[in-house]
Amino acid sequence: MIKSIDVLVQYGDDAVQTLKGLHTLDEDKLQSLSAEQLQELSKKGYLAPIYAMLVSIFQLNALIRKHNKIDSLNNVKHVKLEVARDSAPA
Repeated sequence: MIKSIDVLVQYGDDAVQTLKGLHTLDEDKLQSLSAEQLQELSKKGYLAPIYAMLVSIFQLNALIRKHNKIDSLNNVKHVKLEVARDSAPA
């Protein structure tokens, strides 16, 4: 259910930096779980960390806003998340 992702950061000068080694949950696989499987994850205490992992990706927006407030840094123009190309499907 965990998948590797790359974050492609495009700056104001059109330079692109790729951040590798990040992971997130495969939301499609999570949504395809049965009620029994979800209940089992809940019993084991995994649901809260799973949802925290999904929500944490939105922290990128806050980080970008903070980064862009620093005048001496090259502003981030665009961020793209994609499944890591070098990861094998699980």
